[in-house]
Amino acid sequence: SPAPPKPPPAQPPTPAAPPRPSQAQLAQQAAAAKAAADKAAAAKLAEQQAAAKAQEAAAHEAAVKAQQAEAQPGMAFLFPGQGSQHAGMARELVDSEPVFREHFERCCELASAHLSRDLRALILPSPNELEVADRLLAETRYTQPALFAVEYALAKLWESFGIVPGAMLGHSSGEYVAAALAGVFTLEDAVALVCARGAAMFAQPPGAMLAVRASAEQLAGQLSAG
Repeated sequence: SPAPPKPPPAQPPTPAAPPRPSQAQLAQQAAAAKAAADKAAAAKLAEQQAAAKAQEAAAHEAAVKAQQAEAQPGMAFLFPGQGSQHAGMARELVDSEPVFREHFERCCELASAHLSRDLRALILPSPNELEVADRLLAETRYTQPALFAVEYALAKLWESFGIVPGAMLGHSSGEYVAAALAGVFTLEDAVALVCARGAAMFAQPPGAMLAVRASAEQLAGQLSAG
């Protein structure tokens, strides 16, 4: 005879629905969520305020530095003309400062080609040639190129130390040093001009300079015609 049918499997009990929170619990949860949101908003606000203060402080510091920079006197390079030259000038700088030596020797090399004389040997003579060198350096044709070489190299040395002028002023041949450093013309052109200028001045008849503390009217009667 056929086997009796198996009984259907027992169904799991239906889970009971979770209890609904009470109004007190809902109020507590809402209060906790609000407190967390308020805390996050306060932290964000504090962060924004700190960033704004830092930005304001940086702007103030920049303004103070700009004011101080304007108030401080600027640096200027002044280049003299004839009268300050002598044999042996700048010898210690040539021996001890590579930057000075590089620019000094470049200027001497350029000038020597125009002078048909070794300008470096004239500025830095041997001890037994010192007197002759001093006499030749008093001649304008050599004075001006020699001063140019020393002054240009010295300015380049200062610049290598981070000392950069806001203005430059020169007298006589010193004007050409200032112009070359300012980029008015190249070093090669500046040296050529100084050599030509010195040669032209040396070729003029000898003369003298006189300064008189008097007005033109007072002196008119003392001057010859022409």
